[in-house]
Amino acid sequence: MGILDRNYDFSDAQALSTTSDVPSTNVLDAGAAVKKFAGSAGSFPCKIGGAITMTGGTATLSWRCRLVGADDAALTSNPIILADTGVMLKGPDGATALANTDVASFELIPAQQPTAKRYYGLMWTLGGTSPTGTGDANLVLDTQTNHPNPKAAVP
Repeated sequence: MGILDRNYDFSDAQALSTTSDVPSTNVLDAGAAVKKFAGSAGSFPCKIGGAITMTGGTATLSWRCRLVGADDAALTSNPIILADTGVMLKGPDGATALANTDVASFELIPAQQPTAKRYYGLMWTLGGTSPTGTGDANLVLDTQTNHPNPKAAVP
């Protein structure tokens, strides 16, 4: 488990209620165009952990979450996708259709960023008829190292 940095708290109980792309409530401004995720998976050890709670909707419900880098804070100018859950149609058990009361967790692991970008955030998309939900997601850098290893010998 890593330490959470408020700069990487992209969505905190963010209300989602449209089938259009919705940017995360919070967007990271890197200050200049940089390749934050240029290496292979694991070279910049981080992951985005999140959850979505479906709270309404009918028909074939779905959700999708993407980590996006862009040239503007709205994440619409020259966006690139750095990690993607894909369109999720199944409930938490992986077998039944997504229902309007399901809670699903996910991880995104960004890698191989081809182009430097200044702004980073998430793009949420819901599918179905009148879908609603709540999204939570944050990026954790590295692994937590401020605790003793329980397997290490005690002097």
